[in-house]
Amino acid sequence: MLVLLLLIPILGGALAGFIPENTIKNQDRIKQITLFTSIVNFVLSLFLWVQFNPNLSDYQFMVEFQYLNVYHFNLGIDGI
Repeated sequence: MLVLLLLIPILGGALAGFIPENTIKNQDRIKQITLFTSIVNFVLSLFLWVQFNPNLSDYQFMVEFQYLNVYHFNLGIDGI
């Protein structure tokens, strides 16, 4: 879920970045894409907020990436 919170704005920005701004219709399409990605990201963050347990002292929603033993990436929420 945390990965989606990072990827959705990146994908939405990339999608909106490839649309030329030469017409009003394209500008409206860019605004629709950014609004949609913002709303989806907000709903996902609300879902995480509801599931978050403030009584735990450990990281929650941990995601661990380790590819080819070259790099290691950890992502989690600690509640501070």
